[in-house]
Amino acid sequence: MSKSQPLARSLTINVHESDFDSDLHLDPDIGAENEIRQARIFWLVQCSLWGNVLLFSVKLYASIVSHSLAVIGSMLDSFLDLLTQVVVFSVERCSKLRDKEQYPAGLSRLEPIGVIFCASIMGMAALELVFHSTMQLFAGSQPLWFNAISITILVVAIVIKIVLYIFCSALSKHSGVMLALAEDHRNDVLTNSMALATGLTAHLIPRMWWMDPLGAILMSIYIAISWVFIAKEQVEMLVGKSAPPELVEELRNIADNFHRQMRLDIIRVYHFGTRFLVEIEMVLPKDKTVKWAHDRSLKLQKLLEQHEDVERAYVHCDWKERQEDEHDWEYIRQKFQEKVRKLRQIHQNYQMTEEEINMKISLDAKVREQNQKNQALSEHSLATVNSQSPYSPRNHDEKQEKCNHSNEKTPLIQIQSPSGTISSPVNGSYNSLGN
Repeated sequence: MSKSQPLARSLTINVHESDFDSDLHLDPDIGAENEIRQARIFWLVQCSLWGNVLLFSVKLYASIVSHSLAVIGSMLDSFLDLLTQVVVFSVERCSKLRDKEQYPAGLSRLEPIGVIFCASIMGMAALELVFHSTMQLFAGSQPLWFNAISITILVVAIVIKIVLYIFCSALSKHSGVMLALAEDHRNDVLTNSMALATGLTAHLIPRMWWMDPLGAILMSIYIAISWVFIAKEQVEMLVGKSAPPELVEELRNIADNFHRQMRLDIIRVYHFGTRFLVEIEMVLPKDKTVKWAHDRSLKLQKLLEQHEDVERAYVHCDWKERQEDEHDWEYIRQKFQEKVRKLRQIHQNYQMTEEEINMKISLDAKVREQNQKNQALSEHSLATVNSQSPYSPRNHDEKQEKCNHSNEKTPLIQIQSPSGTISSPVNGSYNSLGN
């Protein structure tokens, strides 16, 4: 038994170290939970659709019987709800039919687009009802006929909408469609209650006829304002608003505690439709291989994507921390321009140095040429003296004197350069004179 225990321990360590190449420690229930949640969402969408069909039919009858503007507004609201449901149902179906070739990132962002479309329709309808209700206020009283059937229809509509609101609000944080439906059902509860209260009051107390159009106006304004805020939230999701600090901190803790040799450098979490896209930059040791970095970054990616609010996660590996943002192109452009300016300055300095070198080379050539001429002149003079009296000391002294006199008359060569005047005797050294 004593020999088998170390063996078991080594196997455990090997499995632990190699699980980065597998999905052993991932929770298999996460995918099942998501499928169950999506099935519930789809079921609630269908229930809301058929519920709106039923309510629109009975409200149409109640509005014809009662002639109440508040009831007509409630019926119009149900009609728009039905139209909205068709749009939402279509969006939900399209988001499930994912074409990975044409839409590699999925169609989840169709949900906020559908909600914005519904908000636009609801807002326009609410403003239209405000206009007609205002005209009714100026036109004067209109007889209303509320019977037991109309009252029962509105009460049943309120109860149905309350039940649907409870179920949809429970899943609203997981789906923009459920959020829109929950808001819609809540608005229906309020509008139906207001229609029942104002219409019944105007029917029972004739001198308070203005309660009906006033209730329709207040109901329409409330609907328009609520859908404006819903549309604003959906637009922020589409443009990529940052995630709440609580979610960022939760994902940061996951990355910080993932591996002892990996540390978090940068984390970005922002909306990608109804859920969030996560970008993480991890710092690894320099001596690690590509396989080592790939296996662990892939495992971290899968771990992050298990979170219910994460649509997709990207993990980038680096060998050191960087202060600058690698995606900030304005900063990158400034750095590039600064490097270009330095290179141009170095190039200009190099050109000036090269020009001076060329001038010195030219000066050397002229000096060598003059020295050759002087040497030829000296040799010619010496040959002449030797030919006249090769053994005469006097002639030898005269020859030496001529040579010295020739050297004293050696010309001084001067050349202008950017740094000053460069001068040199023919057989001497360089002498730099100031400008």
